[in-house]
Amino acid sequence: MTLKFRHFDTRLNEWIKNPSDPSGILTEELDNTLLEAFFPNAENDFSFGHLDENSAAQDLYNHPEGDILLLSSGGRLVYGPQEYLSQIEALCPDHKDRGAYGSIFIGACQNAILRPLNILIINDETGENGNILPNDVAWRLVGDCHGKISPQLARELSGSVSHVLQHRLGCLGGELDGRFGKGTLAPKHLDNLPRSSQDKTCIDLVLPTSSFKGGDKKNNPIQPGLYTNQRVWLGEKDRSQQGTVAISQTLDCAPFGIKDFLRQIEQEALELAEIQKDPRQVALHYCNAYEQFQKNRQQSLDDITEESEGSELEFEESQDPLMYRLIKADLEGHCQLLSSQKVVDELERFMQNQWRDLAVGKSLKFNRAMIIPSKDLINGEICDLRFPEGEELLNFRSPYLNSNGMCISQNKYVADAFDPEGKPFIGVVVVNDETRERIAQRIEALRNAGITTDEVVPTETESERQGRDFDGDTIGTETAKRYPHFTEEVGRRNLPENAYDPIKKEAKASFPADKSFEEIAIFMADGISVGVINNHATALEALESEIDLFREYGTGSQKQNYVQTVGQHYLQLIAQENHHESPVPIKEQYRDFIIQFKTEKGPILRIQTQKGTEIEVSNLTQYKHPTLFGANGELKKLDPSLSQLNIKIIENQKGLHQKTHRWKVLAQESSQVASDESSQFLPLGTLSEHSRQILTSLLNEESLARIKSGEGLITKNVSVEVASPLSQRQVKLMFRKAYDFLGEFNQTIPQEQKRAMAAACWHLGTNRGGEDQGGDSGEKGNRPEYKISNFSFAAFPEQVIEQLQQLQFTNLTVTGIHVAESNQHYGRVWDSTQKLPIEILVRQDLPSDHPRYNRPLVVVEGQEFAPLESRSAHLPIGTQALASIEANPSHTLSVQLNDPRINQPIQIGKVQQHSFANQTFRDESAALTLSFIKPEPTPVIKLGHQILGELDQASIHILEAAGRLVDGKTLEVSLQGQGKGYGSYLIATTALGNSFRINKLSKSFWEHSFNDQFVAVTVGFKERSPEPVLMKGGKVLGVLTQKESKQVLSKAGLLVEGQQFPNAVVNSHVTTATVTVDPDTVVYPQSWTKLAPEADQCNSDSPLLQDSRRFRTKLTQLPPLLFLKEDYEWTTANGQVEEQPALGLSVDARLIPATKEWLSAQGVQWEEAFDPDWVELERQRGYEVVFMKPDLVPLSVLEPLLERCGELLQASGQPNTYLERIESLPKLPSFVVSKLGGSMVKEVHNSVPPTTSVVPLPPSYKAELEFLQAQRTEAIAEIVHNFLYLEGKPTPTGAIAIGKSNTAVWDTARSELLLYSRGETDSSVPKMRAKYEGGCYTPLPIADTLEKLQHYGLQPQEVEHFLTQVQPLVKARLQQLQEVHHSKQQSGVQR
Repeated sequence: MTLKFRHFDTRLNEWIKNPSDPSGILTEELDNTLLEAFFPNAENDFSFGHLDENSAAQDLYNHPEGDILLLSSGGRLVYGPQEYLSQIEALCPDHKDRGAYGSIFIGACQNAILRPLNILIINDETGENGNILPNDVAWRLVGDCHGKISPQLARELSGSVSHVLQHRLGCLGGELDGRFGKGTLAPKHLDNLPRSSQDKTCIDLVLPTSSFKGGDKKNNPIQPGLYTNQRVWLGEKDRSQQGTVAISQTLDCAPFGIKDFLRQIEQEALELAEIQKDPRQVALHYCNAYEQFQKNRQQSLDDITEESEGSELEFEESQDPLMYRLIKADLEGHCQLLSSQKVVDELERFMQNQWRDLAVGKSLKFNRAMIIPSKDLINGEICDLRFPEGEELLNFRSPYLNSNGMCISQNKYVADAFDPEGKPFIGVVVVNDETRERIAQRIEALRNAGITTDEVVPTETESERQGRDFDGDTIGTETAKRYPHFTEEVGRRNLPENAYDPIKKEAKASFPADKSFEEIAIFMADGISVGVINNHATALEALESEIDLFREYGTGSQKQNYVQTVGQHYLQLIAQENHHESPVPIKEQYRDFIIQFKTEKGPILRIQTQKGTEIEVSNLTQYKHPTLFGANGELKKLDPSLSQLNIKIIENQKGLHQKTHRWKVLAQESSQVASDESSQFLPLGTLSEHSRQILTSLLNEESLARIKSGEGLITKNVSVEVASPLSQRQVKLMFRKAYDFLGEFNQTIPQEQKRAMAAACWHLGTNRGGEDQGGDSGEKGNRPEYKISNFSFAAFPEQVIEQLQQLQFTNLTVTGIHVAESNQHYGRVWDSTQKLPIEILVRQDLPSDHPRYNRPLVVVEGQEFAPLESRSAHLPIGTQALASIEANPSHTLSVQLNDPRINQPIQIGKVQQHSFANQTFRDESAALTLSFIKPEPTPVIKLGHQILGELDQASIHILEAAGRLVDGKTLEVSLQGQGKGYGSYLIATTALGNSFRINKLSKSFWEHSFNDQFVAVTVGFKERSPEPVLMKGGKVLGVLTQKESKQVLSKAGLLVEGQQFPNAVVNSHVTTATVTVDPDTVVYPQSWTKLAPEADQCNSDSPLLQDSRRFRTKLTQLPPLLFLKEDYEWTTANGQVEEQPALGLSVDARLIPATKEWLSAQGVQWEEAFDPDWVELERQRGYEVVFMKPDLVPLSVLEPLLERCGELLQASGQPNTYLERIESLPKLPSFVVSKLGGSMVKEVHNSVPPTTSVVPLPPSYKAELEFLQAQRTEAIAEIVHNFLYLEGKPTPTGAIAIGKSNTAVWDTARSELLLYSRGETDSSVPKMRAKYEGGCYTPLPIADTLEKLQHYGLQPQEVEHFLTQVQPLVKARLQQLQEVHHSKQQSGVQR
């Protein structure tokens, strides 16, 4: 059964509305809950209320239907009928438990069973179990909230014995009736336990006493023993899974240890910046990230499949998130959605999150697993079967408070890590749960046995340091040797003299008996959560680490500035505290600081301007405006007069939340009228960021400047409504309901109509509307309203994906073709039947304020034509194609009347609605006559004898098609109101379910409340005033819509019926054209060009960033190593190789160019290693090496080298101190090494001065390298050719095929095959080049210098990749094509 919880606001005592729910109320459905087990017939009886830090106890007595508060879980409140309270109190006699364990009752489980079970309950501290098992045996079976489950019951509940199960439990009959609990259960054979008695009762569950919650612990505590035939509801809340956890929260504790991670982060940042240049790469990265997430989440499902007797768990594609499916399909097609606003927004959010995660270290991961205890492990030991036994493992639990929580434990394999079938548990790490008392007993026992030990009882055990229990907690683990600097610093910080003081975990305290549960719920939902407190504790540790970094690496001036800054801040605090009139205690300041970090809570105010714009004001409770709140801070009942409230919007320069809310809203208080108008406005709240973005797009520059200057933008007579703020959970629930509704909507449409319906919705969703001009709010007139086709994507995903296989957006709209200065085809008459070569380019060489700067432009026949309209379909910049061009009809005309009384052209509009639609005028002479005509009357809906409002255009068509658009026609409809005031409207629904919309409600109905009332309305028509037009030959040319034109004519006395203009000249305002692309001729660019981002607000040369770079460099810089190699192989001038001593210098690869320049400047000759394999160990760790002849290194160079390196290491013989030092350093990740290698080569070529003396390579070596290149080319040429045949896309010069690592190119004119590293086809040097003639491949040279050949040429591992990985796939594809071809031939013969 499913429990349905309706949501309501406790403060407003109103249901939270949601149109997507059938009931109209936001409803949440939860399956398999403990609450359902105890109340099996209460499917629709419960509801959720919500509270925040400003809620009062009296608010919690509110409920729309009079229900009462039963349970709470943080800010979630569970309400139900009064008669349920007695059972809740029986389950939780101590009122605090109704709040402490509310989450146990409402947590949905994946699976659940209800049946009689036999349960052995064990005291997990003493092992007492009712003499069923020896106490020491029983004690080893359990831990804090951890027990065991028989394999048979585990399979029945979850289908597997390979996972530890997080459970919820309720006893519904037997001696344990009314008991409930939670914890983890590890599958284990329970039938062979050493029984103390002859009782052979089958045991289903072994539970610790700590798993049971609630109940009367004082008078009726749970008793250990065997309980048989108990009616039990058991739910699987979750199961152990392998995963990863970000270690970002731990980095603050080891400022010097982060040198292990910084190089990786820097390289990931370089990769992300490279990806960001190309929208296709961003989309590919998006899809890869999602697929990796799915893989990590589902990686243990193979085991479940084996356990399920062959039943397959199918993860259908329809279950994937919608945006992933759309973007994935678009990448496999023409990439035509990548410039749509919906996809652009999604990818921008994704990249922002990627950069944020990278900046805070969230890309750094440890392995994550659920923990269970084992008595075979002692303090300092751990069991993670993913790592070798005996290794030291770093491990931590989230939330991470300080460095005490990072443990370094010895990996020891134990039996508890294996399931009943002898396989390792999936997603489980076994830890010790040894207490200090047991450690002391163990040490004492060793000493009594004559065994000496240095072990002492720690101040805190590992369990205490991490706050472990075993009800589903997870920890992150990683081998310590991977991060040696981090491990070293963590170890140092955890020495007894350096560690933080232990934090005592207090027991849950009960409340006084006279405290109501409503007051208890308020207290237990303290707004300052554990997470917030934890964040501030780690922030303090980060400050300590920052000081350590300044002390170690900061310059003298940096240290001085830091101390001065901190000192000035504290002087300010002291001054505030000692202020004689209004002292501010320092502790209160800290409390305010914490408040500013909390999320947005409390009611919100919805405001609607007279122009219909809706905005939201939040944080009302922080300001408590007297119009909304009483003297005691309570929320007032809103007066109807508030529909005339005046507000002012200003920049939030000093107020609360200024970092997250940039604009503040003030409101006029009607009870105080001052002579200075500004004093009438008091702070009301902060404008939500979403509303700020809406207003930013609507307001003109002058209005925005008034807001920013502090003068403020005043908007009068707005309507207001207090509403409930939606929690994150409620927002997600609403989205889920909306998607469910759209899925149901899709199913109601016949299959054959879905494509047409999807196309119509797309057109409506991407069409633009306009807004009326004027108004005191400073809104822009006639501003286009750009829409995003969210509805089409969500309602018709399959139809959209199907259409992506072919190019759909072939009609491109260009604008500004009337601007002669930039349109190089100005005045050209286009032949729409002629196809011309076009290219999409962008001008980023223009000034940033130029109208065509950074806008995609259409170039026709090599000459600039016009920019693409921003709402038009786009093709990637660099795309080439053939297209026809046709100027679009003009909607307005410019008329030179040539009358002496008027000397400026007149503008007329609505041209396309009259006789000369689709006609273009070019300096055409015409005799015109001014006349007044009466427009068609406006269809309206009447309620009684009053006009209710006007029908919108779509509704007019609906009624007209139904034959109901008849004057006096009566309709029986239900009316549902939306909004209040000027912009309000009604949805009218007939008895058959057909709906139409009524806009522009008459003012008398603005405050009327319509809530699905059935009424009889009448169709009517409202006459409109005559409007002036210009006639040509007795037909309407257009309407005088422009106010300025009418004023000019009126002032000249010409705005009269019948006025003649015999010598008028008419010109069309042709500003746009349609470019129709032939999809068969489209050639996409190999590398996309991304539009330049807006001006970066961050100054890259700011002192803060300079300091950051300096610290990063110092933290990650490898120490230079100077060594002597006695048997180095030098190449003489005549090409001979001689073993002679060499002085080697290993330096950080990033510093090698500067090092070589310095050596050359000192006159020291140096060379790189003759064979790159000689320095492979160094390169794996980020080093590069140069060699010098010792006798040619002057003392003036040798002394500073020795001083910088500290000592001279020996690289020959034994001990090889240099090799030992190199091998003691950690290797860099492989992709970092490859990146360093590429960047290093480029740096060397660019940085080494021409005067550098390098020993030349012998000619024989060059010949050998060329021979190897030819051999490797011959080995893979045919594979590359086949790959091009299968995957190649046409280009102007031949074809191209882009793989994961390489790009293959076919040059038709030269009959040449070329192979490049992916994305480097613009380079002049390919990695392979071969001529194809007569079925043979002739290797061609790729470079004119040996250095280029060394760098770009094919490597052995690449050849091996083509032979072992690419060739089998290519052969399989070719075989498949041959079979298809043969099948077609056979079917053709049969026909």
